[in-house]
Amino acid sequence: MLVAIVDSLGFGMPDVTFTFRVDAPLKEAFSSIAKANHRNASLLLRDYMLQYVSAHTAEEPAAVPKRPRAKAAKPATTRAAKRKVRSVA
Repeated sequence: MLVAIVDSLGFGMPDVTFTFRVDAPLKEAFSSIAKANHRNASLLLRDYMLQYVSAHTAEEPAAVPKRPRAKAAKPATTRAAKRKVRSVA
């Protein structure tokens, strides 16, 4: 089910770190329970985030931002770069 949500929202492999503060006992309990259930704590948090986003965007899927595509390289704009291009041509 989550794979379909990930695909439909345009999200792929994680590429950004999300850092937040939490009480040490809560983190230890969460990590311990996750490990006991053969799950990774960060994967559980990503799953929760996806479920939350999916539940709150069911009526307006366009509200979920798509991942930006890689930008194409910009042409050289400095004088030296322009002279270099002219001299090659």
